[in-house]
Amino acid sequence: MPESYASSSYSPAVLLLRITILLFVCLSSCKPESLESYSVETDICTDAECLGYQAIWEDLFRSRNGISKTWFDGHVRPRITQVGPIYDGISKFSIHYDVTVDWATWHCADEFVVRIDSSQVIGLPVYVPNNVPLGVADIVALLDADFGGNIGRICPIDGLSFEEASDAIRYMQRRSPNRLTNFYLGEADLGEDRCPLLRASTEVGCDNATLDLATKEFRYLEYECRH
Repeated sequence: MPESYASSSYSPAVLLLRITILLFVCLSSCKPESLESYSVETDICTDAECLGYQAIWEDLFRSRNGISKTWFDGHVRPRITQVGPIYDGISKFSIHYDVTVDWATWHCADEFVVRIDSSQVIGLPVYVPNNVPLGVADIVALLDADFGGNIGRICPIDGLSFEEASDAIRYMQRRSPNRLTNFYLGEADLGEDRCPLLRASTEVGCDNATLDLATKEFRYLEYECRH
């Protein structure tokens, strides 16, 4: 569960000075994390094989999200890339990357299979060459079969509907029937437009709320507490 970055005693303006907001908007590859503990570690591989797979990832990421090279270069920054060793017959390319829009940055991670030792893998959904580096067509075939990887889905917007994080927080507080706290950035639910959400929980009880930072749609969700 995301950690609280503030108590109700702080004003939204003070909160904005105290934290760096992170935004999680991809599909399952983006995970909510503490607003205070975000790491800016960078470790980009430099060998030819890994760089080749990074280029394949960029092409797939852009095509599957319908974004231009210009938008990608202006909003997406790879942070960590690697080609892992074969484990249980499978080697994967993995990448951690930041997506930034206005004042918000969210962290995502994708991966896909780049080599398979078929003698160790049972029930492959599609045929791929055995124990050799896979090409684009084989990588796509495995992704389409939902085997061993995913490419993050995002909402490629050019700007948020709130100039500052504090504006979004105040907007939520005004519309909520109960006082909100524990603000953090999350991801849209499966099947929605993947646009960025600011999430919060209530000070009392187990209700929570979400705000779409692109469309300004506010939702208040009531839940019974489970003990």
